[in-house]
Amino acid sequence: MLGKVKNSRLQARSTGFTLIELMVVMAVVAVVLVLAAPSFSRLMETQRVRGTSDQFLTDVQFARSEAASSQETTGISFKTQAGTQTCYTVHSCGAVLPIAICSCDCTLGAGNACPNPTGAIPPPRELRTVRLPTSDGVSLVPVLANGNPPVFPPAGITHINFDPATGALSVLYAPTLVVQAPPANGVFWAKVSSTRPGSTITVRDIVVTTGRPSACKPPGSTINGLPAC
Repeated sequence: MLGKVKNSRLQARSTGFTLIELMVVMAVVAVVLVLAAPSFSRLMETQRVRGTSDQFLTDVQFARSEAASSQETTGISFKTQAGTQTCYTVHSCGAVLPIAICSCDCTLGAGNACPNPTGAIPPPRELRTVRLPTSDGVSLVPVLANGNPPVFPPAGITHINFDPATGALSVLYAPTLVVQAPPANGVFWAKVSSTRPGSTITVRDIVVTTGRPSACKPPGSTINGLPAC
């Protein structure tokens, strides 16, 4: 009987881990984490870029549907603050004629992006504002697509408007943006990219003349799951 008690105690002691075994396990886990960290970081970076691109395409469709339902020209206004943020506001155009500049300022923040300095009745109406701080690791920048290579506009507002009758796109750039004229066919596109230095994770969001949006993989981008531009 005494022998059985001793054997059971020895078995109970032998079921644990020694200090050396624990150290080996911790070392293996550390190596796995070091190897997996870059892949996980890249995955998160890719998801941020794809998520921003998908949201913008959804907002383009939202602007078009709002134009049709309200029978009023709608627009999307963009702004870039170097080193700080990129942003855009989806908005109505109020009583502003389609040939005029219909714009809001997304840097003023949600709820304040559409002031009415011209006294238009009704004034532009803010529908949605999206702000992308540089610290969040992703940016969305309008690009004048007829440059080779494409030319980024300076810090200033860029606009696209949608016709309420057809949902078609009319590209309107503020007079201060004199880098280049918009392309003759009216196609607009924006560059959605990671702000991490040296990153090649980029998506091109395109809005064609009919107003239909799409996304593609531009040359040099390492993002997967999109058709080539």
